[in-house]
Amino acid sequence: MRIEQAIEYADQLLYDQTGRHLSDLQSYIIQQSWQGRTYGQVASLAGYSEGHVKDVAAQLWQLLSSALGERITKGNLRSRLINRIKRTLKKASSANFLSHPQSACNLDFIGRDQSLAKLHTLCLQQSIVLIQGEGGLGKTALARHYCQQFPLLLELSIARETNHISSVESVVEEWLYHHFNQPPGKDFGISLSRLKAQLERHKNSVVLIDNLEPALGGSGQFVLAHRRYVDLLGMLLTTKTTTVITSRDCLCEPSLKVHHYRLPSLSLSTWEQFFGACLKQTQKQPNPYTTLKAMHQAYSGNAKAMEILRTAVIEEFAGDLGAYWQGNKKDLLNRADLRNLISHQADRLQNLDPVGYSVFCRLGSDHMQTQLLNQQLSADFISELMWDVPPERQRRVLNSLCDRSILTLQKGLYRLSPVAIAEAVRRSRQPKCYSTG
Repeated sequence: MRIEQAIEYADQLLYDQTGRHLSDLQSYIIQQSWQGRTYGQVASLAGYSEGHVKDVAAQLWQLLSSALGERITKGNLRSRLINRIKRTLKKASSANFLSHPQSACNLDFIGRDQSLAKLHTLCLQQSIVLIQGEGGLGKTALARHYCQQFPLLLELSIARETNHISSVESVVEEWLYHHFNQPPGKDFGISLSRLKAQLERHKNSVVLIDNLEPALGGSGQFVLAHRRYVDLLGMLLTTKTTTVITSRDCLCEPSLKVHHYRLPSLSLSTWEQFFGACLKQTQKQPNPYTTLKAMHQAYSGNAKAMEILRTAVIEEFAGDLGAYWQGNKKDLLNRADLRNLISHQADRLQNLDPVGYSVFCRLGSDHMQTQLLNQQLSADFISELMWDVPPERQRRVLNSLCDRSILTLQKGLYRLSPVAIAEAVRRSRQPKCYSTG
């Protein structure tokens, strides 16, 4: 049972109960409590006072107790959630839509055998591999699946908000204590040396840094408050330890040799396997495969979108794929969970690169939409939208949009996914979207 499953389950429980998702701190408290940390340790790692952490935790246990109908405490959290998740999965597996033979596959890691083999090859050749792609593509699932083969895993999940990211000093300290029973040094350099010595003794080890982009600034470098992460990665480069990073953004630190692996989207055949019994041909649904092909194209084979859509088709339309698509195909982002796949990237682009954000909005203007769908665009074509951007800066804007997984570039041509187009259209209608000043 992975901690991520427990956090996702608790998040859904909280949302069903209150209409709100887990906060970053609440998620962190669950994660650290799951691993047996004290409130004092949680407070130290998260950068809050112990009193504040206890108050937030007490409220969280009360909310979960109410949602589950049984008393939840820090001590029984793990066992209670594991039991509930197992019961939920067992119930789901006996439902009609999972009785189809196609659904017996491993749905947590479907369609990624080739990507796993590619990642394995890259990690044999490169010390640091960064898996890059848009939200919901399956970067974390692939990284965790790869890393589970190693007997020693040092893991760090970057907080979603920059001001909640753990300092690298506290991360190294935690790794030394937790994995090697070693105290940190009096300064960070000594701590790094001790960590390096331990890693060299444990030859078959891996470091996983998940969701790196909140620690990166507009240029793809670590923000000032977290520049010492460069020192950590630099040290890891000198060992035989494999380092896997996931990020929506490129990491562009001149002193670090990082190989970027752009994770491809899932194939149509994978979607067909995942949807299973939803593709059963009926009188009401004569061409389900044609419908699924349109959905796959609209969401660019995104893994998270695939999960969201199948759940909606099953729970809201009794497995009728055609009925779902007929009612939803004109608004690809009508659901909040689907909208979140692209909105975070667009928000980040707006904060870090206002000029690039303006160009993104212009791509969503009314006269552009028919030209964008299923089309690959040349740099010159997009440059026509940058009339107020100096020519020498236009290529930088295109690179910025690619580095943040907004545009994709293949063989010199650019493409904006239908979901990104829908978000660009929505934002293009907001005031002050077009200004690059």
